[in-house]
Amino acid sequence: LEQWMLQMGIDRLLLVFAVGQTLVFLFLVSHISSCGWYLVGRASQEAGIASWLDSFANSDMWDQYLHCMYWSMGHIIGGATDPHVKPQSWQEQLYCVIMLAFSLLVVGAGISNMTNAIAELQRLHME
Repeated sequence: LEQWMLQMGIDRLLLVFAVGQTLVFLFLVSHISSCGWYLVGRASQEAGIASWLDSFANSDMWDQYLHCMYWSMGHIIGGATDPHVKPQSWQEQLYCVIMLAFSLLVVGAGISNMTNAIAELQRLHME
């Protein structure tokens, strides 16, 4: 697709495509992380250990998913997180630590993708 866009002379779409790819990648990683966060919370509950899910016992699954996604995206991009969604067990704390380390890779990959797209645009304009 990128080659087709370059052949058609639509170089600005290359940047839009790169941004779209990065956003889709970020969303998919956030979704997988959200599911993992929910899974760790459920496992803690089923083991009889306090869990972040205890605060949302009366919430439906959609509401719990949105809290998971908000938590996940906040940790991945270093943004705000819900103060009511915090680790209660050592398993949840371990997952948070792993997520914070993993988020460095995800953000780095996103920045790299955007930088490469901008450099490619600049190279095309120089030719």
